[in-house]
Parts: sequence; C-alpha cells; structure tokens
Amino acid sequence: MMMMFLILLLHLKLSMNRLEKLNSLQREFLMIWKDNHYKGTMLVATGFGKSFLSLKAVLLLLENGKINKGDTVWILAETTARKHTYWTDELPKFKEITGQDILSLVDFQFHCYQSKPKGTPKFIIYDEIEECISDKYQEVLKIDCYKLGLSATVPEVLSVYRNRIPEGLMNKIKQADKFTRDKVITDYINKGQLLEIYCPIIVEYDIEQGIADNILSPYETWVIDHRLDNTNKYLPLFKKTPRLVTEQEYYNVRSTMIKNPKHPVILKKAMSKQLVSLLYDLRSKKKVARQLITSFRESTARSLICSIELDPIRSLVDEIAEDTTKYFVTPNGGERKLITDIDEVKSILCSNKRLLKTGDYLGGNLDVVKRTVEDILLNPPQVLGTSKRLKRGVTIPNLHHLLVFSYYTSYHHLMQYIGRIVRYEEGKVGKVFIFRTLNTYEENWFDKINKIYDKNLKQVDEIDLKIKGYISSSNYDK
Repeated sequence: MMMMFLILLLHLKLSMNRLEKLNSLQREFLMIWKDNHYKGTMLVATGFGKSFLSLKAVLLLLENGKINKGDTVWILAETTARKHTYWTDELPKFKEITGQDILSLVDFQFHCYQSKPKGTPKFIIYDEIEECISDKYQEVLKIDCYKLGLSATVPEVLSVYRNRIPEGLMNKIKQADKFTRDKVITDYINKGQLLEIYCPIIVEYDIEQGIADNILSPYETWVIDHRLDNTNKYLPLFKKTPRLVTEQEYYNVRSTMIKNPKHPVILKKAMSKQLVSLLYDLRSKKKVARQLITSFRESTARSLICSIELDPIRSLVDEIAEDTTKYFVTPNGGERKLITDIDEVKSILCSNKRLLKTGDYLGGNLDVVKRTVEDILLNPPQVLGTSKRLKRGVTIPNLHHLLVFSYYTSYHHLMQYIGRIVRYEEGKVGKVFIFRTLNTYEENWFDKINKIYDKNLKQVDEIDLKIKGYISSSNYDK
C-alpha cells in the first residue's frame, strides 16, 4: 500500500514539474514577443500548447494596456474545425485553469483564411500561419495591428506565387535580400521572405526539445523496406493494352521510356505521373500494411494511417477522418443497413424528385446521415485514416501508432503527422512506421524527407527521425 502511494506521489511530482516547465517556457516566449513589439511568429512543436499560448498573449496585451476590454481579437485558421476546438475545448479549459474568461474580456472572433475577412482588429492570432502565406490569403498578414503567428513548421522555401513560376522552379526561388529588407514583394518571393516582412519568426522550439524537456512523449521510427511485386500480374501495361504485368515490369517499362531522349517531354511527364500514382496505391504495399495494422489492433491503443490519397487506405482503416455522407436503407421496415454500393444509392435517389436533405427518408426508406470529422473525433475508432484533416490542431487520445503509407518530400508534412503521436501521455513511446519502396521514386523521397532548408535555399538542418531499425516488408508477406 505504501509503495503504491509513493509511486502515485512520484507521478504527481513529475506531472507538476512538467507543467511548471511548460508554463515557464510559455512565459519566456511571450516576453520575447513583447520585446519584439508584440509582433512575430513562434514555431513551437505540436503538443506545446499553442492555443493556451495565444490566449495568454491576449491577457498580456490587456495587462499592459495595449488593448482594452471589448476590443476585437481575431483567431484565423485554415478550417472551421479549429473554431470547434477553441470554443468547446480550449476556452473552457483555459477558464477552468486560469479563472479568466476570454470571451467576456474581448470580442473574440473566428475566421477562416479562405473567407478573406475584412476589418480592423486590435490583435490577430494566425493559427498555422503558413496557410496564409500565399498569393490568395496574404492580405490578412498586412493588417496593421498586434500579431502572433503560430505553427509547428513553416515550409519557408516554397514559392508564394506558384501560378506565376515555371513548375521546375517552384521550390528553388528567392528574391534578392534588398527587396525583403525594403519590404518590397516581387514574383520571386518565397514564404520565408514574406513572413520575415510581416510577422518574422522570433521563437523556434522543436519536437526534440519538447521530448528533452519532458513536455512531449518520445517516439521511435521503423522504416519498412518494401520492394515492387515481381510475381503477381494485375496491372494493365497500358490503357489500350490488355496484357497484365507485375508492379516491377509496369515500373521498369515507364522508367525506360522516361530515360529515352527520343521521347517528347509531355510523354515523359505522363509516365512519371503514372509511376507516382502507382506508388501511392501499391497493392503489395497494402498487403503489408494490412498485416501491420492487424498487429496494432492487438493493443488497446489507437493508430493513425496517413496517405496522400484516401482511396488506397479506405479498406485498411475503421474510418476515414473526413466530412462524409453515409446512406442507410431500411427495406420494408426491416433492419437498418449501411449502403456501400454507390450505384444502389443513385438508383434510389433517381426515383425521387424531392431535394435531398440530412435526415430525409426517401423511397426505399433511405436514411441520409452527414458525419463530420468533429463527430468522428468525439469517439474515435481504433484505426483512423487521413490525408490531411488530422495533420494539425487535433488531439487523438491514446494514439500510439502512426503508419505513413505515402508522403511528400517535405519534412513539413511528416512532422505535422508525428506531432499527433508525441502529444504527452505518461510512459508512452509512440511508434512510427514509414514505407520506403526501394529502387523507386519513393526511396528518393525518403532521402529528402528530413532535410530542412532556409529561405535562402540552404540546407540548415536535418530532422532526427529517431530511426530504431529497418524492417523488410517480406517479414509481413505471408
């Protein structure tokens, strides 16, 4: 009994030390922001408490007389999902812990970047600020007021004016430093330079620092070395060619065509796109993923499967985290069943002339149910799938496994996903699994995924992916 009490006391002490460290760092970062005249961007790891940091910034402005009670404060984000988390989770929790009701102190307003809001707020919080560093949404950066940008990662070298730049140069451009210093914007400005003009980076605190400070949970990465299937013939060699070939032959034929100097560029681009699409949806890779997910299910922890495209992973997971419409039918008053055949849904809908609405019971007793990501996260299933909706600003309780099925070459995307798994749980060590299909584009993508470049296009760092080991996919090929 005494031993259990001592263990409980130790856990309580560790928890208190963690919170003290977190609060101390947040105060330190806010003082840096204050010294920069209450303007700047903080790059802080997911799980650090960016929402609380933004609310503490509101209190700091009030305390120092920079804004007054009732003044307008904007919170800008990519999607309305962030409004849901702020209003239902963060604001009530902040009031419970600090005793401060932000909604009674200021006119707190939420806007999406896409809505391009107009007005004269006294303070703007930019959630995931990289989403507004673009040709379409940059106007909100130019508003003259106090500003706090928040993000876990900013892909600095990406072109702001992507539609004006040749495709091959999109990620290899920067304007002259003189223009940036003089706050002049040219077609060749990149995201890092635009941010430097309007809301410069003043704080950087990454996942490694968070783990070292015991603010985030550690993780380890396992690389699954996969090879193209050279046995099963299921892919049509070309659209008009009935002959079926293996993944390896399909890849080899197109690779040879791409390397042939006699073929036109337009054909080479088409072949390259087909190879990328193949790697996003490899049947042999799904076979391995299915067995790996089966092993995940042996624990009570949750798993997240991320993929650039959703269709390849739909059959692997319990639910895809996206806003969806589901159709149920109750024939002749019988048992209610989910319809998975869209053609069946269409045939029922075509027999009705009434406008389809949520909750309508149409011919064939069709029941239409709309389900949002927020609905799913109220009681998430054990295995979730996502392409981007769960990358940022989302907490999935008891998430211990992350399977990266397909990915971009930018570290920015990977670290957003890893940010889901490092959210603190006592004693947790998250496990990340990443596919690397050897002798293909994907092997090259993997080699580039951990490289960090600055706005001057210089590699400044490499992400430590905490690679624990390499696993041959043949171990799962049963």
